[in-house]
Amino acid sequence: MTIGVFFLSVIADILRPANGASLSHYARKENLTKAFSLNRLAINLGYSIGPAVGGLLIAVGYKFLFYADGFTCLIAGLVFAIYFRNKRRGEEQEVKADKEIGKAASPYRNGYLILFMLSNALFALVFFQILFTLPLYYTDSEFGYNMSEQFAGGMIAFNGLLIFALEMIIVEKWGGKRSFGFFTVFGTLLCGLSFAMLNGFHSIPWLVLSMIFLSFAEIFAIPFAASFISSIAPPSARGRYMGMYSTSFALARFSAAGLGLGTLHYFGFDTLWWSAGVVSTIAAVGFFISSSKLEGKSTNFALRFKKMLAS
Repeated sequence: MTIGVFFLSVIADILRPANGASLSHYARKENLTKAFSLNRLAINLGYSIGPAVGGLLIAVGYKFLFYADGFTCLIAGLVFAIYFRNKRRGEEQEVKADKEIGKAASPYRNGYLILFMLSNALFALVFFQILFTLPLYYTDSEFGYNMSEQFAGGMIAFNGLLIFALEMIIVEKWGGKRSFGFFTVFGTLLCGLSFAMLNGFHSIPWLVLSMIFLSFAEIFAIPFAASFISSIAPPSARGRYMGMYSTSFALARFSAAGLGLGTLHYFGFDTLWWSAGVVSTIAAVGFFISSSKLEGKSTNFALRFKKMLAS
């Protein structure tokens, strides 16, 4: 079983960097963030439908669940094959031209790019507490709100509903007004605020406000960070750049549960939420420095903030 899950994970995650690289190649530059947002909406739609359909299939028998998984993946693979069948030539020409002018430098030697990826891992480490420790805060009877599991599930569903309803609209209206780096920093700071504010008051409306902030943090930070990496990646190295981006999320997924639950066990919710705010602030500083350098902009925050206000 363990060996099977390992190979399933390897094969499934091959899609992530290739998917990001293909979005970068086929989407127009002005539509890049909207392309990543639309892709996220498709994934979230699958996450919403999948468990419900899976539950129905399990009621009939687990083998039907696995048959359905295999069949839907085959259909998706055929759709991709048909879509990309006559498009490969243009991609190969772009990569060849890129190599000829010497842009295919290794991303692993770029210190500011590595800083960006580490900052993204720190952001995701905090954000993934929405899956591991935040539901416990809702249901804990001693230090939390002592609410039902249905309430916790409803709050997570509320997050998904906000993302589905608002992300494409916000990206459309605001996406071109500031740089990718600006929105990534802003979203990361919102993420830290959404958790740190849980120590401020103890009420249901305050919980809802915190989740609204966390949802907007997700809307700003995740698609714009992906767009930023895509925009700076040379065509011949898009796969490696998006692979690094996927790896930063995987590192956070791997460690978020242990670090979050460990902090909760030894120090309690208050320390956990303050720590989330501090880590998010560190990640925002890392994003600001790395994105500024990679875009060739000044890292003088006061000067850039003054220019932003003036504009």
